[in-house]
Amino acid sequence: LIEQISNAGTESATKPPEQQPVPNPEPAAPQKTTAISEEDVPLVLDFIAEAAEHLESAEAGLLALETKPGDKEVINQIFRGFHTIKGMAGFLNLTEIGTLAHAAENILDLARKGKIIVVGPISDVIFEVIDAKKKMLSILKDCVQSSKPVPSYSAAGELIAKLKLAAEGKLTQSAP
Repeated sequence: LIEQISNAGTESATKPPEQQPVPNPEPAAPQKTTAISEEDVPLVLDFIAEAAEHLESAEAGLLALETKPGDKEVINQIFRGFHTIKGMAGFLNLTEIGTLAHAAENILDLARKGKIIVVGPISDVIFEVIDAKKKMLSILKDCVQSSKPVPSYSAAGELIAKLKLAAEGKLTQSAP
């Protein structure tokens, strides 16, 4: 038996190449999707409408910060919008939306504490997050209305990475 086991590992090495077993290629990772249950559809549609309002408010706040950087009231307003989106997304199990909102919320919390100022590249990346969230909400709405699963948003990871760089003070320019 020991000889059979030790020979088992060498048998494939001694076979001619045409008889070597062909390894199965790894299947491409399926795109992660989120299914929305029929009973959650009204809640998700309400979430989409409310989140859109928070994003519009955040966008107006960011524009206001361009003329009054460091305005704590405006920063708090933007922070609360992202915080609310994060909480609602978590409740509805919309993980990507919540994770991206959380990453933006972290930057805004640093601004609330006076550790960073939301100008230049930091402002640009938050605008990018707002645009991405609008796209995510549009995709979510289309999927909910057509009873399709919600696909993963491919740009979310890149934006989260940019937000982390901003939090570390390493974001010097926003990519086009």
